[in-house]
Amino acid sequence: MKVTSPQETAVQFVKGVGPKLAQKLSRLGIETVWDLVFYFPYRYEDRRRFWKISELSPSDGVCQIRGQLIHLDLRRSWRRGIRLLRALFKDDTGTLLVLWFNQDYLADKLQVGEEYILYGRLVRAPYGGLEMVNPEITPQERAEELTAIVPVYSLGSIGLSQRQFRKIVKNALEAYGDRFEDVLKEVTCREKGALPSIQEALKELHFPSDEASLAKARERLVFEEFFRFSLELERRKRYLRKDRTRRYSLYSNEVVKCFVSRLSFELTSAQKRAIEELLSDFRSNKIMHRLLQGDVGSGKTVVAFYVASIVLGSGYQVAFMVPTEILAQQHYAKAVDLFPAGRVELLTASTKRKERERIIHRLAEGEAIMVIGTHSLIQEDVPIPRLGLAIIDEQHRFGVNQRMELARKAPDVDVLVMTATPIPRSLAMTLYGDLDLTVIDELPPGRKPVKTLWITSDKRERLYRFMREQVEAGGQVYVIYPLIEESEDVDLLAAEQMYTYLKSEVFPDIEVGLVHGRMSATEKKQVMDDFYSGKIKILVATVVVEVGIDVPNATVMVIEHAERFGLSQLHQLRGRIGRGDKEAYCIVVSDSENEKTRRRLGAFVKYPDGFELSEIDLILRGPGEFSGQRQHGPSEFRVGNPIVDFPILQRARRCAQSWIRQTEK
Repeated sequence: MKVTSPQETAVQFVKGVGPKLAQKLSRLGIETVWDLVFYFPYRYEDRRRFWKISELSPSDGVCQIRGQLIHLDLRRSWRRGIRLLRALFKDDTGTLLVLWFNQDYLADKLQVGEEYILYGRLVRAPYGGLEMVNPEITPQERAEELTAIVPVYSLGSIGLSQRQFRKIVKNALEAYGDRFEDVLKEVTCREKGALPSIQEALKELHFPSDEASLAKARERLVFEEFFRFSLELERRKRYLRKDRTRRYSLYSNEVVKCFVSRLSFELTSAQKRAIEELLSDFRSNKIMHRLLQGDVGSGKTVVAFYVASIVLGSGYQVAFMVPTEILAQQHYAKAVDLFPAGRVELLTASTKRKERERIIHRLAEGEAIMVIGTHSLIQEDVPIPRLGLAIIDEQHRFGVNQRMELARKAPDVDVLVMTATPIPRSLAMTLYGDLDLTVIDELPPGRKPVKTLWITSDKRERLYRFMREQVEAGGQVYVIYPLIEESEDVDLLAAEQMYTYLKSEVFPDIEVGLVHGRMSATEKKQVMDDFYSGKIKILVATVVVEVGIDVPNATVMVIEHAERFGLSQLHQLRGRIGRGDKEAYCIVVSDSENEKTRRRLGAFVKYPDGFELSEIDLILRGPGEFSGQRQHGPSEFRVGNPIVDFPILQRARRCAQSWIRQTEK
């Protein structure tokens, strides 16, 4: 009988799961045994300590007691629709009132006179004493499973309790734990040190024996994540470092001369330095694979256009891939002004069939043109046989495979990827090890820092007065709403309601517009054109405006529900304003009481520098997916945080490099 691996075994075959529960787990992205075991806790509860009732105080927050149930009382308030279960527990030091809201099923399960363990939050009662509200309750005879460090998982609203989930994870580890491949078993390197096996690490990460064992298990899995990631980078780096087969005319060609003559501003010293680094790649005997990093508004696009003019003037084609149609249209409009007539084309999903056929014919014939577009550029029926340079803007929006697909359109393509997401240089060099790094660390002269304020929703009337003042002074205003997949319908409704309210109630005499992702490309373009031209003064939008939209007259950015944005995203949005010579203001609106959120928004108000904010964001929120590709495996950074765990990242990188050298011998 064939023994299947955890990756191949459906989760429904784990003891206690079955087809119905498997359907619920699929909503968490759990399809296989591997998915289940690598669905790690997001926090832990230390249930090893028991408090005496007489020792409790509100400052204890969440705590655990052992007590006897001495009274139970179920009250129903039909008028308010609330059902309240009140219970009184005692130990040898005192009594504690415990409340459960809308959990009256417990009344049939609890027995007066029995001993229970309660774990929950303490609050100050209206009468001055203490209460425990909605605690988890467990019979004393089952205390052994809870008097430990207990994992807590993010289960959303799938209808599964923490206790049930812990049980099926335990069953999966017992049945399949020895089938998990230990990637590091055969790896020999000094940096690996004495790490536990994958089987031990997985068991300890879900069910820790103690803090030290948990820390060691986490280190093992973090090291493996970073090792796999580094191994991929090193192999890609070796594959990409091919010898150059073509040469470019760097300065004397007519496209470069036209481009330089049409620039209406002086390049900054940082832009000139970046261009020189890119030209050094063109002069070398190696194909270019470079990351161009710069804060919002630093002028990366102009640098990319400059090197594109060199490639075009040398008789080769350029593909410029961006994540959104709006950004593609804006880049196209700028490029048409800077390049000779007929040298630039726009290809997106909205391009009409005949126009698309015309562009594809020009590309297939090998004409030296630059085609600007979205994912459409990597479709199989779009030939770019003389592709010399592939430019990928906002590279974190594209997967590594998509970047490679574009580069494979022709042999030996130079690749330039750009990002406005600030990453510390040392971290960028490790995470983007297959790319050389160029940083534009200077903003164009005349750019004033954007004044940033944080207000609560009760200050709206003052906010609306300020918006009117700005519009009357000749400025324009963005009002940004979050739009996330899990609550897209609700979020979209909120944005539409705000648009209607502002248009009809607050600013009936001012032109207000609305743009969101579900509008057609034509509708979005019309709204953005009207905003750019100044016809629309106040634009209510979802984050479709986040990347690349440049409206010099926009002076105010209002961000609603700011707690739902990461720092890097907030910084991207802030960079959309202050592009003219007027004072600009970014105003975030949030009533959140969450401590981490308040720290994040406080940092956003305090620091204008994107690099400082990126470090804070990574520490507070975690790393996200730096590789730009959601992968099925530990290289997805499920456990590690490249900022917090940077020493482990460096160790894993060195180990991957030495391991590749060993295997190449």
